[in-house]
Amino acid sequence: MKILLAAATALLSTPLWAEGDLSSLSHSELVSNCVEVLDAGGDATDQAAELLSRSGFNLGEENTRKGQKCLGATYGAAFEFVGGRFVSPELQALALEDAEAKREAARQRELRYVEAVAEVCVEEYAADRFRALTTPICGEVFKAQGLPSSD
Repeated sequence: MKILLAAATALLSTPLWAEGDLSSLSHSELVSNCVEVLDAGGDATDQAAELLSRSGFNLGEENTRKGQKCLGATYGAAFEFVGGRFVSPELQALALEDAEAKREAARQRELRYVEAVAEVCVEEYAADRFRALTTPICGEVFKAQGLPSSD
């Protein structure tokens, strides 16, 4: 009987998230587990990430505050509950900056490619005008930039 009682106590005291699948938890259970982990001094990154990935749900005032606490402590930013999801203006601004940096890096790579193709086409034009003029990509380069000068 003592073994059964000990097993039941251990099972009941184990938080749901310890079993692994956070996606099966309700929103309020997820918020509660996240706060429990934080209050115990643990790492609530998994719970916070799952909570942040969800949208289109409603929470009461208390769970909204708990969710803000969970996300704020995990990500070090202020969160609001807007439109059925948690958002952070600070993290959104960082994400926009990151997206802009990626777009600029892609634009720079494309520019370097176009410059390299143009350089090769000019070299080809100097070596074999007919082949350079009849190569489709060089034809596009010459149409856009004009023919190389014949200095």
